[in-house]
Amino acid sequence: MSANNISVDPDELRASASAADANRQSPEEAGGHRGPAPTPEARRTRPGPVAIRRLKNLTRISLAALALLTSAACMNGGGKNEPLPVKGQKQAEQMARGLLDSLAAEYGLKIDDKSVNSESFNCYGKNRESANDGRYTLNYAARARIFESEHGKAIRAMRKRLEADGYRIVGYREDKAVKPWALLDAKGGKDNLFVSVESYMPSDQLTFSVDTPCFLPPGTKQEQVSAPAPTTVPKAPVSAANSFVPTTRFPDNPFG
Repeated sequence: MSANNISVDPDELRASASAADANRQSPEEAGGHRGPAPTPEARRTRPGPVAIRRLKNLTRISLAALALLTSAACMNGGGKNEPLPVKGQKQAEQMARGLLDSLAAEYGLKIDDKSVNSESFNCYGKNRESANDGRYTLNYAARARIFESEHGKAIRAMRKRLEADGYRIVGYREDKAVKPWALLDAKGGKDNLFVSVESYMPSDQLTFSVDTPCFLPPGTKQEQVSAPAPTTVPKAPVSAANSFVPTTRFPDNPFG
């Protein structure tokens, strides 16, 4: 049976579900303390055995269709051997720096070149799969000077820019009761990047960070992964520039 061959009338399902609700016992009826006897009108609204059997059959069909569609989605999307985007590390760094420069410029800021920290790491899959084809992920972090009183206004301007560019905001706050008190996390864009902007110490700076998905170096044949990696996976080092940045940014990507 395929999901395409299953046809369920939504009106029929809703009508049957409503009938089942009408037949549901109250707590008093289910226990030892019964309420008043049902009226003739209530008796007439209760479904008979045929309606109940029909509802059970419809429920089984709906569950079967859902299971088939779910398994198809698992097989057709997000596989660990799907083609990875191809990009050299220098290209990835230029892409990340371009994004940070454009965000900083939204509030008239300039990235401090001396604060730049770029690191690449091996990619590991959801089930700790690994490969020897050079696939990597890049973290690019830097800082820009700005008065602390301006942090909130700055990340608001950057948020608008990211949303206009197709990013999804996955984290945002302006709350001086916690640290970092100003924070913006976003994911997406045409290159599926994760970008973070937040308050930093000393308080007259904002830290910017970009995490890339898993890239395959140009001219490299992608290895087909079948076995899990060793149980111990080395943790990515955390630099001072991105001490608040989680290392896993792409939970929906088998190698991201």
